[in-house]
Amino acid sequence: MEVLLGAMLALLASFFWGLNGIFVRKALLGINPIAGTLAILTVNTLWLLLLVVLDGTLSNPPDLTVTSILLLAIAGLIQQFMGRTLTYSSVAIIGSSRAYSGTSTRIFFSALLGVLLLGETITALLVLGSALMMVGLYTLSSEKIDGRGLALSVLAGFAYGLAAIFIKAGMLESVSLSNLISLISGIAALSIFVRAKGIKVERKFSPYLLASGTVLFTGTYLYFLSLSMTPVVVAVPLSNLYPVFATLLSYFFIQSLEGITGKTVAGVLLTVSGAILIILG
Repeated sequence: MEVLLGAMLALLASFFWGLNGIFVRKALLGINPIAGTLAILTVNTLWLLLLVVLDGTLSNPPDLTVTSILLLAIAGLIQQFMGRTLTYSSVAIIGSSRAYSGTSTRIFFSALLGVLLLGETITALLVLGSALMMVGLYTLSSEKIDGRGLALSVLAGFAYGLAAIFIKAGMLESVSLSNLISLISGIAALSIFVRAKGIKVERKFSPYLLASGTVLFTGTYLYFLSLSMTPVVVAVPLSNLYPVFATLLSYFFIQSLEGITGKTVAGVLLTVSGAILIILG
């Protein structure tokens, strides 16, 4: 029963991440995507800080070492500062459905880095999944879209895959505190970057920015709950369906912005299927 509940939570996490794509697309209309990223991550961090306070982590913190904090801070620079900025910049150019498919290459890059750096084994499913993913990305690139946007999303996928190595090495007993450290590191770097570049930060309230940060936090929290109840081989593939949800929701609610075509659907399905095969392999 617990495994089934965990699988449902992973699927729900995937839905919330897909829903985040809708809010991000609306939130970034007319504003700088980097400033929008900073706002979304700030909302996410505030929710996470509230969780850490409520679950008693701050009153009874796990053992912290300089090494673990440094590793998580580096992960935050790569995942939150680089990865999120690249992702949302891509969304602003080519839309959520295509951008999120590009970021799902994080699974491919994680596997590739595992083989190259950790000596993990290459399997037939890994090779087949990688091939499917490449075909899916090629299908998306053959649409009449700005190729820069897809390239940015794939770079974001690489950043997420690389960050996973540092997260795994620095993970604390408290997952929420580990996530908070990486988020604070990413936000600090992004704030410095925004100020240095003189990027205008929107002062007016945006319900879409608030909603985006909230559903991003909710999806991540549900995902970690899922991992505590069900095997990784079940939770990760189900949680990686977020590009499919982003595409479906985009078609019904923001088709005028996304311009989803048959090629978009085919590219998303091929890319996600490839990612799932890589996970299973």
